[in-house]
Amino acid sequence: MRSKLSGMGGLKTLVSEGGALLRRAKQYGFSDKQIASAVGCCTAMDIFALREKWDIRPSVKQVDTLAAEFPAQTNYLYLTYVGSEHDVDSLGREILPAYKDSLYDTAFGKGRLEDEHGWNLPMKQPSTAKGFSSPVLKPSSASIGATNGASGIMHQHSATAEEKSSFIVLGSGCYRIGASVEFDWSCVNAVRTLRETGHRAMVINCNPETVSTDYDESDRLYFEELSLETVLEICNFETPSGVIVSVGGQTPNNLAPQLVRHGVPILGTSATSIDMAEDRSKFSALCDEMGIDQPEWSEFTKFQDALNFAKAVSFPVLVRPSYVLSGAAMRVIDDEVQLRSFLAGAAVVEQEHPVVISKYHTGAREIEFDAVASKGKLINYAISEHVEDAGTHSG
Repeated sequence: MRSKLSGMGGLKTLVSEGGALLRRAKQYGFSDKQIASAVGCCTAMDIFALREKWDIRPSVKQVDTLAAEFPAQTNYLYLTYVGSEHDVDSLGREILPAYKDSLYDTAFGKGRLEDEHGWNLPMKQPSTAKGFSSPVLKPSSASIGATNGASGIMHQHSATAEEKSSFIVLGSGCYRIGASVEFDWSCVNAVRTLRETGHRAMVINCNPETVSTDYDESDRLYFEELSLETVLEICNFETPSGVIVSVGGQTPNNLAPQLVRHGVPILGTSATSIDMAEDRSKFSALCDEMGIDQPEWSEFTKFQDALNFAKAVSFPVLVRPSYVLSGAAMRVIDDEVQLRSFLAGAAVVEQEHPVVISKYHTGAREIEFDAVASKGKLINYAISEHVEDAGTHSG
């Protein structure tokens, strides 16, 4: 299949083939990004647009937890291009039974957990919100990072029938250094808070080791990868009132600006603010604007410019690409040879997200300030000092 796609020579040839080849490629498991890479001269969103034009969309299927012995009424879902129909309706259009019946009965048998605390939470109601339609190619008219509906999450109160809506929480994906169980704890608590206030909560995550992928924790669980294509397809089917990206760590944060560009409503911190914090050059420029002291820095897309700056401020320097996981691809560089080797090997010098190089101060201590705010008011915070010197963790 890949050899067939690679011989296309461009999007026009793929279009001339009609939708049959593209549909077959999706059934074989190729992502839009992989297809675009094989065809050449096009992007993943070009392929997405073609699929929308030819109505090549995935079906939503339930995981059969009963090995076909009995009908499996689970909320454990996945996407496939081999199916011909959905196993479920959009959560916004589906009337759920009581909390206990919809979840615990399926997992443990009827009447087994009546005495467990929390089983009689409020009846879930159909969402009255229309959500958004066809997020791809129809950007939202609202400003980037709109946060409508966030107040219903931040403030603990029982939602009225009109307020009850469905929300998607993006998980953290696989565990790795810098992103572990702390994000799963955040996801689970976000889901529980949504449900306790009468809303519906869906989770997208692909890590079977997490509590967030226990299908009795949420109203609906999509066991899928956290890619732009997958999240857009699920949002297009579910039309949620909002998507929460702030509890899953780096992976959801990376998706936020792209999701907003395609009309997906993001709750909490706006995509603009996320981008300003994630993009090293933008954040450093903000610090300069606010008069916050920081080491000398500059951004680069060309090696020679980076080398000239490093020599001007003198080695060692700290090299930091943007949108990376908790110090991944960051390096303290001591000389020109290391700088050349790192920038070439890490492939971090690019036009979209230029690398930022700062003067590195040996023996500096790293202090972190983590806070939660709502409408400009600080709700809670924590200050911590790293055990290692700056540069060991994230610089």
